[in-house]
Amino acid sequence: MKDKNRRKGVRTRKQSPFGQQLIKLLADRGISIRQAAAICEVRASVVSSWCSGGVPQDLLAVQKLCRALRYDFEALLTGTSMKFNPQELELSDLFDEETAFSGLFKIEATRLVRKGKK
Repeated sequence: MKDKNRRKGVRTRKQSPFGQQLIKLLADRGISIRQAAAICEVRASVVSSWCSGGVPQDLLAVQKLCRALRYDFEALLTGTSMKFNPQELELSDLFDEETAFSGLFKIEATRLVRKGKK
């Protein structure tokens, strides 16, 4: 027996990371599809399509939405972000230790201050 949604002319969309993130973002911010559409200056049917798995053709509209909601553009499109919070990292996450030299040393550090500020 064939799936009812597989009938001639009816296509089902697989939920995309973008659609999942968009649904979550709008719900978290309490924003309706119509409000989101107004923010990014597209029709509500376009935002609805994005939420149901459609691929955005107008990335500038998506960028407008991200800027208005102060949300990471890459995170919305892909579901992940390359940005990181440096406060969550340890030096050992970034560097391996190796002994360069050993002995007694006197170390002096100079603090840098932006020009024009004191």
